Amino acid sequence: MLARHQEARGVLPPVSFLWDRAMLLGVLLVWMGAEWLGRRRAGLL
Repeated sequence: MLARHQEARGVLPPVSFLWDRAMLLGVLLVWMGAEWLGRRRAGLL
């Protein structure tokens, strides 16, 4: 019964977010960290 319900509903493709990629996530974290440090040293935080 469950199999019939899933077939009738159709299989949706898996959702893949952009930040799931390790390289991009690393670049974003380094960028945000550098920006935070720069603002802190400039006295903006």
